Amino acid sequence: AFIDEQLQKVKDELNTNADSLNDYRQDNKIYNLDDESIALSSKLSTLELDVDNINKKLAYYTQLKTYLETSKSFTELPAPAIAGIDDANILSNIAKINALSVQKSKYESTVRSSSSIFTEIDSQIEAIKMVLLENISSGKDGLQREKQFISSKISTAESKFRKLPKDQQKLLNIQRQYSLNEQSYNLFLAKISEANIIKAANVSDILVIDPAKDTDVKAI
Repeated sequence: AFIDEQLQKVKDELNTNADSLNDYRQDNKIYNLDDESIALSSKLSTLELDVDNINKKLAYYTQLKTYLETSKSFTELPAPAIAGIDDANILSNIAKINALSVQKSKYESTVRSSSSIFTEIDSQIEAIKMVLLENISSGKDGLQREKQFISSKISTAESKFRKLPKDQQKLLNIQRQYSLNEQSYNLFLAKISEANIIKAANVSDILVIDPAKDTDVKAI
């Protein structure tokens, strides 16, 4: 559902960018740009995409932190793969806390609520949650440093970009935004394919055609 929502948002922005790009080219009669301008714009696009990916990861960490601090069950933790998170500690601890939550959920239907097993599982969940919050803090700090480094590169490239003619700057800005949204759109398409594969692998293909009925037949 999260991917579908993001996909539709990016799709709308992509259509708007395409219209703006075509309108600007026609209104200003600019269709071709020199190689240097294209190379500079391409470099900026790559750097801006890197920043966009970092922002997605930071947003995920914020969402995960809120979930951990406000939820009592952790069977539906946001999937790290959605934001491109590949931190081994995050992935491992999310898998652990999810497995414990699922285990607790199963016990709740078969074991007394006063059983010590719940205290033990809650203690393990709390310990992993604290480690995860530390992982999140560390991960966000690292991403912020990486973002600052890339931003400094963007500033250098933009200083060169501002020396181009104004009409070329405008066109290249529109093209860069279109390219950024296009790559985000393709990324979410790939993610939704991954999600569908995972869903298909975890959802039973057994279909109940006709539920069993009590016909009052007595055993002999």
